[in-house]
Amino acid sequence: MVPEVSAFDRATDETQALPKPNPVAPEVPVSSETAVTPRIDPVLEIILHENDRQFLTEYGKIHSKVFRSSEDEFRRVEILRDVNLIQKVGQALRNPTDIKNSYFAETENAMIDFLLDCLKDGDSEVAQIAIREIIKDSQVENPSLEASVRETLAGVKAELLYQASGLNLESLLPGPVSQKIWKNVQERQVENLNESLKEKKSFESQTQN
Repeated sequence: MVPEVSAFDRATDETQALPKPNPVAPEVPVSSETAVTPRIDPVLEIILHENDRQFLTEYGKIHSKVFRSSEDEFRRVEILRDVNLIQKVGQALRNPTDIKNSYFAETENAMIDFLLDCLKDGDSEVAQIAIREIIKDSQVENPSLEASVRETLAGVKAELLYQASGLNLESLLPGPVSQKIWKNVQERQVENLNESLKEKKSFESQTQN
């Protein structure tokens, strides 16, 4: 009999086909022999409340504008320098209670963009701390955690490893699942680099003809 393959297992191969903006987030089961002991500080309450989400929504609208007014830019930077909001976003992205809340799916991308934007135009030091805490978080290594939560944690970690690679976050990875995430991110980076080089050569050959 062929053993049943879970959605968590299938995602390891399926993530290889993800488009460039979404780095590979492998979800692989960890046996009791290889699993690390997760360092979990369970948070039972929602981290991001309605007023926090309103700030994120406002930021997201400004962030998505192709052309921003001076007022937009001033407000964007003001939000990006909100230390309390940066810390809350960092905590919410690794808090299972927030992840399981209905608001999370709608704001996940905005929260990740927010932290990455903070590195450039906001409070970079606080944002780096928040990102490093997400990468160090070991809940994704815990096989008893709900699969959907682990998949989300893996996706967040992969996105930050991919987009913030300049922070050398790989040294913070807590276990084999996180190491697998990093390996797939590296493979995606190489694929994207090769694709860019191919497009460049194609463009150069066309301009020379």
